[in-house]
Amino acid sequence: MLLLGHVLATERELRTAPVRDLPGACSCVTVTADRVEVRSDRAGQFPLFFSVRGEETLVAHHATLLAALHSRPPDPVAAAVQIACPHVLPLTIGRSYFTGVGVHEPPPPAEGRPVREVLVEAVRGRGAGVTSDFSGGIDSTSLAFLAAARGPVEAVVYHHPGVPTADLAEARRAARLSDRISLDVVTGDRRTLPYQGLAEDPELRLDWPASGLLARRRAALRLDWARAKGSPAHLTGEGADALFQPPPSSLADLFRRGDLRNWAGHSARLGRMRQASALDLAARAARLAVTSHGRALRGLSRFLARPVAAPSRPGEAVGWWSVSGEAAGWLTAPTRAALADLAADRETARRMPEGITPARHARLVAVRSAAAAQRFLRTLGDRLGVAVHAPYLDDAVVGAVLAGPQPRPDPARAKPQLAGALAGLVPADVLTRRTKGAYQAEEYAGARAARPEIAALLRDSRLADLGVIDPAAVTATLTRLNAGAQVPLSALGRLVALEVWLRR
Repeated sequence: MLLLGHVLATERELRTAPVRDLPGACSCVTVTADRVEVRSDRAGQFPLFFSVRGEETLVAHHATLLAALHSRPPDPVAAAVQIACPHVLPLTIGRSYFTGVGVHEPPPPAEGRPVREVLVEAVRGRGAGVTSDFSGGIDSTSLAFLAAARGPVEAVVYHHPGVPTADLAEARRAARLSDRISLDVVTGDRRTLPYQGLAEDPELRLDWPASGLLARRRAALRLDWARAKGSPAHLTGEGADALFQPPPSSLADLFRRGDLRNWAGHSARLGRMRQASALDLAARAARLAVTSHGRALRGLSRFLARPVAAPSRPGEAVGWWSVSGEAAGWLTAPTRAALADLAADRETARRMPEGITPARHARLVAVRSAAAAQRFLRTLGDRLGVAVHAPYLDDAVVGAVLAGPQPRPDPARAKPQLAGALAGLVPADVLTRRTKGAYQAEEYAGARAARPEIAALLRDSRLADLGVIDPAAVTATLTRLNAGAQVPLSALGRLVALEVWLRR
């Protein structure tokens, strides 16, 4: 039996407990005389890939290894999905970034113990003396308070004076609530902006085009700090947003259940928060409640065939998914046609898990995204000499949340399920913070500063060589970005990450 991941089990538990019940987060390969069984962790933080050639089946944690052994090239369709529609689960299930290399899907969550109990155990399992991120919000800050129940905790918050967020003030305020928490600040500068030094660190080779690579210098500030502190494990709050923040599409669940009072009231609250029309949000939720994922995929197919480049609107979050027309327009016509055919294929619709709703789809996609982000932080931490852990992504926590009672959405409260679970363990001032550090201004500043480097990538584009993108269309977006216009920055980051990854 090969266990891969953060295995927090005792020797006795390893010998007696089922793998699915082991504390921590791990994937497992079990080899017996007549079979090989593969099981991934519930979030997908420690993926297992496979490749079949003739009578030989290879399984590995590194897709690049399988691609080398079986001569598998990069997959243009996977690249196109990553750029234009990475949040459409039926298009991404089982797909790696190499043709002929699949990824084993995480098992469906099984109902477990209460969220409060498994979260406390997840932090305790990392031992004493850990360091922690500490943004002042409910996610990482709560982990630091749980760890402080066992002893002193050194914590860190990131701050960029040129493009500040509310995190620094909130973190200092929260740190004053415990004499066991010591807070340090790491400060960014022009060099730590996202997109800087794209051609550097060639030895940091990745299995996938991690968007986190673009902001690695910012992340490295915190992890270098943790290494200097001699931390046995550094805690991040990755995964809390995905698990505990009800998505806007939850409004459709209220309409479907006939809870019309909350459907109307929450539409109004969400409209005020997002500066959107409450009537538009409510109407979208009502339509979404009667729209199957198959019908949504057919609509996506028509959109991809003829994308319309228009600014995104807040109401688009109330849907199965939101796809940027501008980003889809970067793809070549043949690639868009291939994606449209894939979306319209009935086999694609059949890949969706049984009984899934738009809100549950959004949470599953968010969990996978969080797992990929944490995987990059862990890889970077390994290189820098510090173990990076995300307790929210432990198997028991993911199972307790996704398989447990679905939280009732409430736009007026931030992560009400998490706040309820940690009441009495974490100060109320932390649990009731509604704001969250927004780093979009920093992303825009970094992208504008790195425009010459991005343009150089496009002039020698590997994605263009694969027939995936039209560099001229992306260059037009860069021109708009430089002029101060809003652009699909997340999609641009994914495209740049792909270009960097294909060169390594």
